[in-house]
Amino acid sequence: MKTTFTTLFAAISFSVSAQSTPSEIVFPDQHINVSNSVRDYGDTMDFEGYASNTPITNNYWGNGAIYSGYDGSGIPVTYDYGINIYTSVLHSDDWYNPLKLRFVDVNDTNIAKPISHLSFNNPVSSEIDYIKVQVFDNEDNVVASYMSVSPEWVSIDVPTNNGSYVVFDDSAYTAYVIDLVSFNPGGKATGVAAMDNTSIQSVVYPNPVDESFAIMINSQEKIEDAVVKVYNQTGTLVKLEFLRSNAVTLKKGDFSAGIYFYTIVNADNRLSCGTFMVQ
Repeated sequence: MKTTFTTLFAAISFSVSAQSTPSEIVFPDQHINVSNSVRDYGDTMDFEGYASNTPITNNYWGNGAIYSGYDGSGIPVTYDYGINIYTSVLHSDDWYNPLKLRFVDVNDTNIAKPISHLSFNNPVSSEIDYIKVQVFDNEDNVVASYMSVSPEWVSIDVPTNNGSYVVFDDSAYTAYVIDLVSFNPGGKATGVAAMDNTSIQSVVYPNPVDESFAIMINSQEKIEDAVVKVYNQTGTLVKLEFLRSNAVTLKKGDFSAGIYFYTIVNADNRLSCGTFMVQ
């Protein structure tokens, strides 16, 4: 079924047919559970390393985030598309039900820690996925809303700076997934361009890029079985290359002008990330 910044709040109407879940797609079991990995408040949540159907609840408590079902739905789970696409993403218990993300204190999940900004990726480009997003305050009032149409990087400002939780919901029986979720507790921006809490530093040289340029890992040890995934500003995967000798060389001619985001991942986790510019 499924193979793979806008800040204006909008409402749109549409009608599409229901779709099946991806039960017919088989991918190799090549990721390990990383629920014990060290995570910090506000880090981007990318769901890397979780095998398909891993329940996600307090796995990202260290980020200040608690996931759950909503209005009777079950616990959200991951789906691993394999290293050649998005790798792991998050969806609701049946792909269509709502899921809830609550923002909490990293020392006490009973204490809400409101946000002023929310970002996430609605990544699928092989079909159109619609996600209704509503941000609520601690009195259950809707303080921000948005209708996302894939593929899209979504960026929602909360004018009152008091977003206590958000509900993602399918609105047209298309099923949906989310990835690269981040939020701003008020002051320091988070998101793809600020995903700096990775285990290894990397660099792009030259940047802005020349006719050929390199993405290089800064490590004394050789990194095994890693790939570099490059995304454009809409969140579409535009390039995937295997890392060799801790570097990969790319050609400017393969990219149109713009800003690009890259991540370096292996079977265990996201290792590094950054951006580069093509002029």
